[in-house]
Amino acid sequence: MLEAAFIILVSGCSHDGATCTPVDRIEVAASTRAACEQQLDAALGSATADWPVFTAECRRADTLPPLLVAELPD
Repeated sequence: MLEAAFIILVSGCSHDGATCTPVDRIEVAASTRAACEQQLDAALGSATADWPVFTAECRRADTLPPLLVAELPD
């Protein structure tokens, strides 16, 4: 179960950005979306999966689909 109010969802994408796959979930100590968004650059900088392009977005932890929470690494 996620304890953070927000998580950063990092996705690996194709060169054109048309196809993206979630590759990481980062729990952040942020109580607001704005505070979470301040941490997006650091999250992208730590992305190590083999994809040409990465995206990152802040999501409320309690709104993630259960399967996504279960499938991504801790």
